[in-house]
Amino acid sequence: MKKIISFMIVFSLLLTMQIPALASEPISVDDSDTYPLRKASSITPASEYYTINDHGDLVIFPTQEDYLLYVQSQSPSRSGPYGESWEPIDVLSSTEYINKFIDYCPLTPVWAKPYQYVVTSGQSFTVSGSIDFGGIELKIEYTHEVGVAMYISADPNRQSRLACYADVTVQEIEFAQYQYGVPTGLTRISTNVIIENPALGVKYRY
Repeated sequence: MKKIISFMIVFSLLLTMQIPALASEPISVDDSDTYPLRKASSITPASEYYTINDHGDLVIFPTQEDYLLYVQSQSPSRSGPYGESWEPIDVLSSTEYINKFIDYCPLTPVWAKPYQYVVTSGQSFTVSGSIDFGGIELKIEYTHEVGVAMYISADPNRQSRLACYADVTVQEIEFAQYQYGVPTGLTRISTNVIIENPALGVKYRY
């Protein structure tokens, strides 16, 4: 379920150029630009299938099946019809991407040459992007909330926009089916996407 969130922002710009945005770039490891990233105060899910793990991180499930496997494994009774339950038995892979570029920030829809971006406290906006994982496109969507005003320096000689980054971990977990506590031999593989340290940073056009 997507939410449309209205927002306002104050920019301190030397010059704004009305240039159409480029398409989002492919996500790659450590994709942050020169200046330090400014961390978000908090994020909330904009996806129907999600949970918050023990560390307070947002975990997104690409499909309903992935989500239901997680829910069944977390159920106190761990028992479905005919005593059926699913238990995680192995983490098949865990791939971490540090400072991943998720999408351009919707607060800066055009390229410009400011010396500084000013983002006032209380701003919130929806971030929507994706990551290519083994040829499968995994959607990433969350709401970025700013608790304290941000002053983000930029190079006024280069065209830039604010961009949304996060540390992203993609896990593949193998689940085994049990009936009344006895393994049936059936297994399934579930995928989840963990979002940590969401941040804003400057991304340059060239």
